[in-house]
Amino acid sequence: MSSSGNHYQCARLQRTDEMRAVFQFGVSLASVRLQFGVSLASVWRQFGVSLASVRRQFGFSSASVRLQFGVSSASVRLQFGVSSASVRLQFGVSSASVRRQFGFSSASVRLQFGFSSASVRLQFGVSSASVRRQFV
Repeated sequence: MSSSGNHYQCARLQRTDEMRAVFQFGVSLASVRLQFGVSLASVWRQFGVSLASVRRQFGFSSASVRLQFGVSSASVRLQFGVSSASVRLQFGVSSASVRRQFGFSSASVRLQFGFSSASVRLQFGVSSASVRRQFV
């Protein structure tokens, strides 16, 4: 196949992966509502946009974390494997911290969310590479 053909095929595969990541993240609208208390469009806005958007979503108090995810602090502890104090530290932080928490390696994802990379894939329906793309 020519180099232009290879380029087209790679671009097509990348686009397919991106589309799959968007839909796999929540699996279905019902499960997104149960896990995050928001609509699919809202999830796309919260997780699929820019660092500025991540900063707006996660750079507030624990009260706003509860409002954004539509769950009680007990639920947050169960879903993320952390105490409410940790939630405040992880989500109520500067953009630099958000980059550190969400933008890098799968090892860091495991530490932040308190579960293995296998369970990251199960809960979010994406590979560690997709997690990096979504939160960068």
